[in-house]
Amino acid sequence: LAMWDPVAKAHSIVRPHEVPIYSPPIAAALEALRHLPITLDAEVPMAAAGAPSANGDVNGSAHSGTTGGGGWGARIGLGLRSVQLQSTLSGELLVCLVYFDERLRNVKRGELLPGEALDDDGWTEAARELRAELREAVQRASLAGGGGGGAAEEAQVDVVGRWRRRRLAVDRSFVTERFELADGRSLTYKQPEGQFSNPNAPCEVHCLDWLTRQAHHMQGGFGSSKGQQTKLLELHCGSGCNTVALAPYFEELVAVEINRTLAEAAQENLEANGISNVRLVRSPSAEA
Repeated sequence: LAMWDPVAKAHSIVRPHEVPIYSPPIAAALEALRHLPITLDAEVPMAAAGAPSANGDVNGSAHSGTTGGGGWGARIGLGLRSVQLQSTLSGELLVCLVYFDERLRNVKRGELLPGEALDDDGWTEAARELRAELREAVQRASLAGGGGGGAAEEAQVDVVGRWRRRRLAVDRSFVTERFELADGRSLTYKQPEGQFSNPNAPCEVHCLDWLTRQAHHMQGGFGSSKGQQTKLLELHCGSGCNTVALAPYFEELVAVEINRTLAEAAQENLEANGISNVRLVRSPSAEA
């Protein structure tokens, strides 16, 4: 895993033994990334080709496609600043490649660069190659760790590229998490790329169990009469992880989130879990 150091203007390599990793898919992906033929080229010159267009296409031929210019690894490494990984208890993995391109500094969302082509999808092709490699690595690790000896299902791995005001996804830009809580509920969450999530998913389940126990004590027990219940205000609700878990313990829950992507995911999560007593407010917390 490479992290860009803006002071040294170089990549620092984070090795697996240096950080705690609670997810087998992430551990497998990290090991694979250490050996894949990705050529890191952190700085993208102003005149260089290879900037992704708003629809995922790439301008110019120097870094387009998966065969020229050093292959798919060179295209993936062009301007790469860091790699962010998110996984679920069910083994889904989302790999986000974070890029920097000086030419996009003043470009508005959806706007093309001057002369930018619309008929070359070099980054997307390269990202598909990377996804195939990561899927194979995760599946190998799953077979090695499972001990079952049979054929495993294809690993669910998705790759996202993120630039300033631009984000491209090979397939999905989210993972789906499922938590089994101590109060007997099974909750499903859509977790979009870029959201905060606990890197230790089993610990997150314990946190939700603790929160629901406190809410249970506050209300005199789950399913208490409506007159005994109170309202809850939740600021910075994100995609609604705590919101969905806590909503049944209150008469009404007002959840506030400013980020459009997270607010939309929160609404989806409320609907997916049958929650109807939440009022979702998209606003800065200070103005809600």
